[in-house]
Amino acid sequence: MAALSTRQEAVLAFLPLFPGVLSIISSSLLIRLCVKRAVKSSSSSTERGGCCGGYCGGCCSRLPSSPFRRILLVMSGFDFLHTIHVCLTPFIMPSESSDNFWVVGNDATCTLNAVIEQWTYPSVFYYIALSFYYLLRIRYSMKDSFFGKRIEPWIHAFMILYPLMATIVGLSLGVFGYQPAINICWMVPNDRCDERCIHIIMWLFGIFFVSSFFILIVNNLLIYCHVRTTRKKSQRHSAVSPNGNASRIDAVAVQAFLYVLVFLLTYTWSLILRSMVVFGSTANPYPIHILRALFLPLAGAGNLLVYVRPRYLEVRITEPDRSRLNAFVLVAWHDSDRSRSSRGQSLRRSNKRTQSASGHNKNRNTNNDTFSENKHIPGLLIES
Repeated sequence: MAALSTRQEAVLAFLPLFPGVLSIISSSLLIRLCVKRAVKSSSSSTERGGCCGGYCGGCCSRLPSSPFRRILLVMSGFDFLHTIHVCLTPFIMPSESSDNFWVVGNDATCTLNAVIEQWTYPSVFYYIALSFYYLLRIRYSMKDSFFGKRIEPWIHAFMILYPLMATIVGLSLGVFGYQPAINICWMVPNDRCDERCIHIIMWLFGIFFVSSFFILIVNNLLIYCHVRTTRKKSQRHSAVSPNGNASRIDAVAVQAFLYVLVFLLTYTWSLILRSMVVFGSTANPYPIHILRALFLPLAGAGNLLVYVRPRYLEVRITEPDRSRLNAFVLVAWHDSDRSRSSRGQSLRRSNKRTQSASGHNKNRNTNNDTFSENKHIPGLLIES
């Protein structure tokens, strides 16, 4: 790739810092919200003598009760690590690789940076896990208890084993080092793994990364098709007003799409640049570098905005006198009982309107049967 000017490199080094700090704060808030809800959920579960999300015992007081929130909790932790890695990367490169004053690293820090990068990939894979969770809940009506016991443990096991194995293999082969083609610490050929070996590893990584985009898009299309079919059934069986459950399915599907959108905005630019390296391109598009530096650290901020969006909209509807900033602070920091109470009142009013309209509909029983398999959707919307 063609070399960038000193001014361009300075912009790419310092540009991620502000969005990075914003994302670190957002990931911390998201972790706080998940843990805070876990404590409250475990207290109510203990009073009822139950378990949380299929997990019983002492860990119940520390684990969120929903697989969705457990996935989001761990994903936020990896996002936190990923953001720190992105922000520090330009500064801990080997100093001999650049004359820029901000490059103060050495071979050891470069190797450490490459190792840390292996542990940032689960932040990508957890988006896939989240998309499968939404797909199984919305389209296939899978219960949280089944997902938590049969599927979720394998997800977390993979997220730990993959970076662990990649770290062990990379260190044993000694391939972690400075990659001048894309100006990062990644994989370089040596005596134990020549250029062909590195090329094969990069191709395998590229296929795996591209498949992540493909899986997310396919899962989202399946959810969209199911929502569209559900909406048509609702319109066909409800002559007076749309079915309330169908509207909630729409809302949950929008949440699933927004998480995919955060993923695409965050990682598309890295995919483009690394694909150019794999295919041996000599181009070095500076605008793509700018987009990567701006959006790559923002995954945590995007996830927080999507997570609090349903509660924010409810607060704006039920308490219109609140300013937008005040409403956001309420749901992002306090996550107070007041906001949940307002949301519950709004949902109850919506249900009453739907039931009142359905009372004049001759197909009322048929309509209820049509959506009985999706009776868990309101709870999914509330926890999303």
